[in-house]
This record gives sequence, C-alpha cells and structure tokens, in this order.
Amino acid sequence: MGMTVNGINSIKGAAEQILRRPLEPIELLILENSWENRTYSEIARVSGYASVYVREVGSRLWQSLSDALGARVTKKNLQLLLSADQVSQVNAPEFPSGPLAANSPLYIERDPFEQQATRAIRQSGCLLRLKAPRKMGRTSFLYRLMAEAKKFSYRVVVLNLRQVESAMFANLDTFLRWFCHAIAHQLGESSNPNEDWQHGIGSKLNCTAYLEQKILEPSKNPVVLALQELDLLFQYPQLVEEFLSLLRGWHEEAQRLENWQKLRVILSYSTDCHLPSVQTSLDIGVSLRLPEFTPTQVWQLAQRYNLGDFNEDHCSRLMSLLGGHPYLLAIALYHLSSRTMTLETLLQRASETNGIFGSYLRSHGLILQNNAELAETLYEVIHSPTGIFLDAGVGYQLESVGLIRVEADGRAYLACQLYRQFFATQLQQVQRPPLRNTGSMATDPLTHLPSAAVVPLEQFQHLEQRLEVLEQQMRELQRLHRLDRVTQVMNRETFDARLRQVWEAFASNGQPVSLLLCGIDFFNVYLESCGPIQAEICLQQVARTIRACVDRTTEDIGLYGPSQFAVLLSHGTAEQALAVANQIRQDVEALGIRHSSNYMGWPTQVVTVSIGVASTLASSGQTAAQLLAMAENGYKQAERQGHNCIKLLNF
Repeated sequence: MGMTVNGINSIKGAAEQILRRPLEPIELLILENSWENRTYSEIARVSGYASVYVREVGSRLWQSLSDALGARVTKKNLQLLLSADQVSQVNAPEFPSGPLAANSPLYIERDPFEQQATRAIRQSGCLLRLKAPRKMGRTSFLYRLMAEAKKFSYRVVVLNLRQVESAMFANLDTFLRWFCHAIAHQLGESSNPNEDWQHGIGSKLNCTAYLEQKILEPSKNPVVLALQELDLLFQYPQLVEEFLSLLRGWHEEAQRLENWQKLRVILSYSTDCHLPSVQTSLDIGVSLRLPEFTPTQVWQLAQRYNLGDFNEDHCSRLMSLLGGHPYLLAIALYHLSSRTMTLETLLQRASETNGIFGSYLRSHGLILQNNAELAETLYEVIHSPTGIFLDAGVGYQLESVGLIRVEADGRAYLACQLYRQFFATQLQQVQRPPLRNTGSMATDPLTHLPSAAVVPLEQFQHLEQRLEVLEQQMRELQRLHRLDRVTQVMNRETFDARLRQVWEAFASNGQPVSLLLCGIDFFNVYLESCGPIQAEICLQQVARTIRACVDRTTEDIGLYGPSQFAVLLSHGTAEQALAVANQIRQDVEALGIRHSSNYMGWPTQVVTVSIGVASTLASSGQTAAQLLAMAENGYKQAERQGHNCIKLLNF
C-alpha cells in the first residue's frame, strides 16, 4: 500500500527540516519511493528519468542528510533515522513547505473570518466562495474547514481542478461526467454516472439527477463539496458560465427541496475572473476573502517558532517588509528560529536572488519574464505609490499570484515592500513612459481633439490616417492575443476553438481528422539545469521545426501545455499523421539541442520529443474531446515506452 498524503507530508517535512531547505521535485520523488523500498531502477521506470541520473541525485541526497544529521543515511536505514529524528525533534519548527495539516501547531486562526466560514457550511444549501492569492494559506484553511465539517459528521469531497486531465475541460458534458465520477469515487459510491446518463435531456439535467438520486437522497448526513483552483475554469468562459449557472440552480433549489439542502458547496480560487459574464455568474452565495495576518497573529506565529524574544518592534519591522503575507512571514520566522541569521541580516539581504526568499521571488520573476505586459504593468505599480487603475485582465493575473492588492475603490497597490526592493531592480529596463491614469476616470484620447467646427481639412485627413493605424494595431493585438508569446503558435484556448470548429465542419460527412500531441522529453529538468532563457529558446526551436514539418500556417499548431505542442491535421489520415509525427521526431532530434553537462544519465545527449497520435473519421456520434483524450493517451504511452518515440491510436 502506498504512502498516505499525511505520511508523504510528514516525511517531506522531516527531510526539509533536517536540510533546512525545500526538497527539489526529483529529490522528493526519490525520497517517497525509497521510503517504499523501491530500487533506483524501479524509480527510473515509473518516473521516466534515467537510472544513472536517479542514482546520482539519490546519492547526493543521502550525503546531504548524512552531513546534516552527523550519521550515515542510506536507502536501507532511511526510515529508522528519519523517524528517530522526527521523534527527537517533535517540538522543532517545520520548514514552510506546502499547506499545513489541519492539526498543525503552526496553524494560526484568523477570526472572525474562520468563524464566518464555519457558520456558513452549517447552513442548509450553503454556497461559500473563498478567495485569496496563492501562498496566502487558502488550502491550509480549507483543510481546517474540512476537518471541522467532519466533526459535524458531514461527508466531505475535495476536488482539485489542477489534478484533472485537460481533456476533461473539452466541453460541458465531458466535465460534468468527470465531476459526478469524482464525487462518487471520493464518497465510496459504486454507482456509475455513465450508466445513468440519458440521451436527450442534456448534461445539466443528467448531472443534477445523478447527484440528487444517487448521492444526496440516500445520504443521511450533509455533503460538503469543496472545489479547489476554480481559476482554472476561467480560461474556458462558456464552460465556467454553464457550470456556475448549474451551481446557482442547486443553491436556489435548496430553498424548497430537502435533498439539495444537504449539499454545501465551497469554491476556492485566487481572484475574481476579469470577464464580466463570468463575474455575473460567480456572484452567488457567501463570499469571504482570506485576510492577511495581523500584528497579533504574527506574534502568535513567532511564539510557535519558539521565538520568545520576538517583540513589538521586531514585528513592526518585519511586517514593514513583508506585510501580513503568511508564507513569507513563516519563512522569515523559520530562519530566525534556526538562528542562522539575525533580524538585521534578514532585512538587509531579503531581496537577494539567492536569499531565503530567492526561490519564491524567482518563480514570480519567471512569470513576468514570460509576459512583457505583466512586467510593464508591475513596473508602473511599483512607481505609483498612490495606486493605479489596471486593465481587468492584467490586474486579475497580478492579483492571483499575490503581487498586487486591489482596494475597494479599484486602485492597485504593490502587495509588500519586498516586491518593490526585488522587482524595482529586475524591471528597471522596462520602458513605458506614459504611466497609467491614477485618477478615478479613464482618459479618453478623443476628448483632446479640437472642436469639429474649427478643424481644418488637413487635420481631418491626419485623423483618418491615425484611425487607420489604430485599426491596424488593433488587428495585430487581436492576432497576438490568439498566439503564445514565446513560440508564436496558437495558445491553448484558441487551439481548442479551432479543434471544435474543424470537428463540427467534418462530422457531417465523415472526413478524416488526426491530432498529434508532441511533448519535449524531460523538459522540467532541462528548465532546471539550463535556465528559463535557454528553455524558451528550446521551445522556439521546436515550434519552428514542427511548423516546417506540418508545412501549414500556425492555425493548425498550438502550445497545449508548458512543453507540449498540439498539431491538428484536418483531412489527415492515420498514415499521413504517422509520417508527420516521424518527421517531427527525427527533425527535433537533429536540432542537436544538448542537455546540460551538469546532469548525468540522460537517455540521449540531445533534446527529443514523444508524440501521441490519434486518428479517426469525424462523426456526430463522437466528439473532439474524445480525439484529444485519445491523443493524450497515446502521448502517455509513448513516454512510458522510453520517450523519443511515437504511439498511434485509432478509434
């Protein structure tokens, strides 16, 4: 039997506590599997990494643990030493890494917010919306709230949309089938939603009937359904609008029907969607925003970290840098408690790239590096102490990652001074002379034109030329909105729309359609070893190679994941698709993009790709989502077969 989530978090926390740093993803993978007594060869087989590379990283990890503990750590005595260390250091502070368990001594309650949330889930038919930027403790609080629900004997379901395959978001029917399956699975129900799905009544009615008849009606106790990372649905406007309208209907039905009174829904997300139609659909139930820590709560957390000498002055100075940001404060207090630095040193070196906040700051820097508009906007916020009004879409993205806070009047401010210190230097090359309007009304450039009664003909002609240029610029902006910034191929949303368009056009006469999903092998490790700039160059080279092989416009190629390209071959048979896939695989390998010499044990010396190919005759009895799911299945099989290969599936 595999380790439980609590078990994994416990061992991970113990190792990070010993090393006094977060584990790298490959280190965590090796630690978890070694705890289960798996060999390096078995770890390599299930993970896709080369056995030599896994062995090398494992050896370095055991050596680091040995140095920190003063005792030799191996795969064989790992459980004994880590368990013994946990017992002997039960009161030692934990390194801040991931959500806190519901019973963690480091959890700080934030009342009256938490009391309001607990009261809300006890109300019949409740719909509760929890909003907070990332790393603000939203997931930790949700765990706590679910623990409270279990005390009331409520049945609990927690669905994290980031753990869901992308194919499930293809359309409303596919998503709602997954939704019902996932709920039934977590509750241990044996019923199969597909067996109860009726043709002709629509997906919403099918989903409603299934939940009412198979889940709610037989249940003696209320069911609490928590949906994490709702933001992920915001990139599918039609899907999220339909889904939210369904939730609204259930919430309203609870006013009169006993079965729906048993359902308590919690929606967890980082910030409101910038699309007006989605904002309207989301305006239901009770909305609570997770607040930052107060000075009293910061002092309480300091006591949990055994900082008995932490006083009001210390608290004020630390919060002047970090505000009430729970994660950043926890990192600071952890290092203060470990006596590795003084408060003076921490404040002086806080914005260093390799400092204690370096990993967190660099991750945000990478987001800005990949989006010039976000970088330019943050630059303006940094240099606007009185706040500015932002475009809804840009503001949504910056607020969701916690870089800004938006006040009730709509003005955006930098979230904390640490960001000002770090990004003022990082973004100093950004040039955007005309800063945004800081007043309450947007400036209309047309109001500055002379009165029509006194405008000479030459000025009208100049205005006409200016409008023509503006129209050209608008068309270019619309084109760029459809493309991925780095690779200049279609972004996922646009590609999904193209796929649906082709499928609907071809379904009436059964024309052939093929789809390729092409993923760069070991790209995460390539990014880690070579850095973000080289990783972007790699993506661009692969994109150009794919485009040359397809010999079509970018309308048929999309960036479907961070390192995964989708290629749509309308009129493409299985044989033609396989030929294109083979050409892509060979040409990418021929690019000769070399892996970093710092990592040993690569299966090949150069970057390669794995490709899943799905081919069929389009028909009204099938969907584009099925074609996509088949291509994803083929891609996963190609990875399991050792990478740098192709798997063709027909249906």
